[in-house]
Amino acid sequence: MTDPIADIIGDYRAFAAQQRDRLLTRGIDIAPYELSHIAYRVAEWDEYVRVRGLLERHAVANRENVWNGRPISLLVFDQLEVLDGKRLPMIELIPPVHQRVYKMGCEHLGVVVGESTFDTFVETHKPVLTGQQFQGPNSTPDPVYILMEDFTHVKFYRLSLRESVELFEGPFADGFRHVDDWVPQRLVTATGPNPLPRRLAPAVASRARLIDESRASAVGSMSVVPGEVLLIGIAQIAVVMAGFTAVTAALTPPGGSWSVDHRIRQRAIVSTSFNVVFESLLPVIAFAWFDDARTALVLSSGAVAAYTGWVVLSRARQFLRTDAIRTRSGQLLFVLGPLAVLLFAANALVFASVAVYAVALCVQLSVAVVSFYSVVAAASS
Repeated sequence: MTDPIADIIGDYRAFAAQQRDRLLTRGIDIAPYELSHIAYRVAEWDEYVRVRGLLERHAVANRENVWNGRPISLLVFDQLEVLDGKRLPMIELIPPVHQRVYKMGCEHLGVVVGESTFDTFVETHKPVLTGQQFQGPNSTPDPVYILMEDFTHVKFYRLSLRESVELFEGPFADGFRHVDDWVPQRLVTATGPNPLPRRLAPAVASRARLIDESRASAVGSMSVVPGEVLLIGIAQIAVVMAGFTAVTAALTPPGGSWSVDHRIRQRAIVSTSFNVVFESLLPVIAFAWFDDARTALVLSSGAVAAYTGWVVLSRARQFLRTDAIRTRSGQLLFVLGPLAVLLFAANALVFASVAVYAVALCVQLSVAVVSFYSVVAAASS
């Protein structure tokens, strides 16, 4: 089953497991502790708006406040788990400008040590701690942290980040709210122009907010199905394969005319190739409609299984009227067609996987490849 959060921010479960394993090598076992959050950093303001919109589709609430000169989003979730069932209650989404060198993407894991044991924890593990982060007069956590070799961190808190925020600013409200008067500004630095948030006058900010919201809505609507690049790549290959029909049209068969069998194969090249083109795009279109990767794959696989099943039966009746079944290429086609149907059906009923769908498309496209080869071979003999 696909994980929509992993589709947005990457494999956050693997990130948490990586940081846990790194801590074990430093003598720290976080198994007894609860988690506060995972922080995800982005390099561009537009990317922050896009990711924020996508994550809010799956979150239950948020708190967005200005911190260190730019808004930061705290997004609350009720069903995320990492580390073999440990609850992950929140994702902290951090836009530029970043205060120092950080890895973009999943950047730190927050661990709640607890008020009563925090000082003892710090004293015990001081030799492997990198430092302590002081975050202002209203910052209760002031976490200690370990900097890893890839510029990611693990931070250890007295209270969770959410508890600390609520201690001074009150409980999180239901729904989603954003900082209203913030738009990106261009800042030229030694490393080039970087987006920087800034405040505007209220009248200008109101207009900028409308632009920002429409951009976020448009970007959110352009979310992609996992594996979209792979599916579109297969579609492009299928278009090229369809063009090979022109090659077969220029060939001269033995005796001066093609047999019924070979005319069927010529049609199979172009029809199968174009079928693969449209079938490759079907999950992308379904995902845009349903906004759920699993639903898109299941419905697409089921529809294609039914359609290709009908095509295979029709072609089988045509082949059986000729001597095609006696040739090796004909026998291979009788295997490839049903195999593609079975893969599509299995994907609809069991796997719901982009990988299985792509394999089925490739098997189906191989029908066109075998048909092309057999026609060329017949012309050459």
